[in-house]
Amino acid sequence: MLKYSITSILIICSYILFGQNIQITGKVIDEKDVSLPFVSLSVEGTYQGTISNSEGIFEFSLPSNSDKKNLIVSHLGYLSDTLEIKPDQSFYLIKLKAQDYYINEVEITTRDSSLIYLQQAIDKIPENYLDFNSRQTGFYRESLTSEEHTLYFGEAILDVYKKSYKNKENGSVKIVKSRINKDITNDSIPFLNFYGGIYQPLNYDYVKNRYAFLDDANFKKYIYQIDSLIVQGDQKLLKINFSPKYRSNARFKGYLLMDIDTKVIIRIDFTYSSEGKKKRTQNLKHNLEALDLRSIIQYEEIDGKYFFKYSYDSQLIRNTSKDIEYNLLAEYVTTNIDKDNNDPIPYSEQDLYTAIFSSEAEDYSNSTWKDYTTLSLDSTTQLQISNNQSVELLSNKQNQTSNPYLASDIVSFASNMYFGLTMEFKQYDFHPYIQFNYLPNQNYSIPVALNNSTEDYSGLMGILYGYRLSNNCLLFIETKEELISNFYKSTHLGFTYDLALKSYGKRIFISPTISIGSIKYGINTKTFSNTQEFKIKRKTFDADKLSLTVGKAGFELKTGIDFKKELTDKLTLSISPYYSLEFGTVPKLFIKEKSGFFLTRKHANINIENNEHFYIEDQVIQNIKNIASNKFGLEISLELSTL
Repeated sequence: MLKYSITSILIICSYILFGQNIQITGKVIDEKDVSLPFVSLSVEGTYQGTISNSEGIFEFSLPSNSDKKNLIVSHLGYLSDTLEIKPDQSFYLIKLKAQDYYINEVEITTRDSSLIYLQQAIDKIPENYLDFNSRQTGFYRESLTSEEHTLYFGEAILDVYKKSYKNKENGSVKIVKSRINKDITNDSIPFLNFYGGIYQPLNYDYVKNRYAFLDDANFKKYIYQIDSLIVQGDQKLLKINFSPKYRSNARFKGYLLMDIDTKVIIRIDFTYSSEGKKKRTQNLKHNLEALDLRSIIQYEEIDGKYFFKYSYDSQLIRNTSKDIEYNLLAEYVTTNIDKDNNDPIPYSEQDLYTAIFSSEAEDYSNSTWKDYTTLSLDSTTQLQISNNQSVELLSNKQNQTSNPYLASDIVSFASNMYFGLTMEFKQYDFHPYIQFNYLPNQNYSIPVALNNSTEDYSGLMGILYGYRLSNNCLLFIETKEELISNFYKSTHLGFTYDLALKSYGKRIFISPTISIGSIKYGINTKTFSNTQEFKIKRKTFDADKLSLTVGKAGFELKTGIDFKKELTDKLTLSISPYYSLEFGTVPKLFIKEKSGFFLTRKHANINIENNEHFYIEDQVIQNIKNIASNKFGLEISLELSTL
């Protein structure tokens, strides 16, 4: 027994010594003991690191078996510092010395000169930034505050697949862990959400995406002007301001810093233009108005290549109906890059652009993320969250049946919905000699005749409503109707399974699909001039003109293969060849009023076979049964996510 106890103790001790990560915390200050925000900290020779918060505080986790023991600290305007990571030290107070620098007024301020530098920087992106695909780990935070009160606060550890900077192709994101804290007693939270927020490491990489003011197609919308040349040691940084041209619809204004020798863009700082505020307000809706924006994007260098290190996005929004201002803050920092792992994230594991992680996140007060590098909270937010947790505990005791996250659940549900517009091409076989009389009453006879034989193609238009059960599994309801020549109506319930042929960027899928539904279709004969009113199934038909269609009604089973291509984050094009099998169909006469107010026009269908109201021969019934739609068809659709 003693032997096993000693063994157990040794195993536990070895786990403690070798299995846990080293937790490093600290604060960065200047020579006057003033806190330095947004300071970059990285482990020498690796892509591991973090950023200090607004109070200069930082924290990150380092594997205990790491042989990298030096911490590199760098910040614009200060001398970089290197310090040893000691096993017995967990807190570091780092004091950076200001670096002597001077700013040269640049006399060359023409737009052409600015654009020459900017175009050179864009042309050298494939050379200056990461030239390999990689899996990256990062930390994402989003919050909503009002009047110094935190209404919502969420964090996530993200696994990011990122393509090289050689092209604009996007990657994919997977949520590893997430947690939230929310003030459940506040009923004034506006219709705000952070869907798409977890894609900040991809969408906010303006250099890789060549987005907005870095897109040469938009150069004509902006004024670019060299502001100054900042000389800091051996590094010379060119500050280029950008702003919209007069009457331009450009959305941003700000500046970027570029190394004048290497043509590397290392920092971008911008806000809304007046047009940008207007567009943001239009997108927000719900009595919300965009007031201000502050966005910062930083890049960092290792082994001569730069990568997306940090992004900060703070939006000030006002609820005009309640006269309340809200601040939406989203931050992301790359904490590690696995250079040896360039495998895309499997599609089934990805979190899509519309994902809202708050619906499945763990409670902030019950979470411990000691093995992950995170951004330190500032003291004000920590206090607000602590107060919120106390209020939440009290509220839960008072009302155990309430669901504080109902709004998030609703938004999450809506984010999985999509709808589409569909067009289907279908071939019909029409057979000759269909002639009979319909007798709605003893004194009135309506002749029905079709004497031509042909093959015809019809274009069907439809609407599709769907819900995504998971990344791969989708349910949908689809309705279609013939709008031009012949008659066709259908409603199908279906299931699709998406198989990703390309799981990143503009994804490509091959998707087996099956659906079952009701169908009605037939051949229009001619418009009949009605001379007296009659009743069908309690409906009184009294219009001057009637449309008569001979056809069938029943059920249809469809199977097919969808070929899908994402056009944008929300829009997908689908081309679907299919095979259909009809069953349970019966001959029908479809009657519809063709005159009178279009919203009050009545329509009905009547079984033809074994009906005393029809004067019809058996061969004619057989001809009607032989009317058929081709078993093969082609469907094209555009599918749009609801959020």
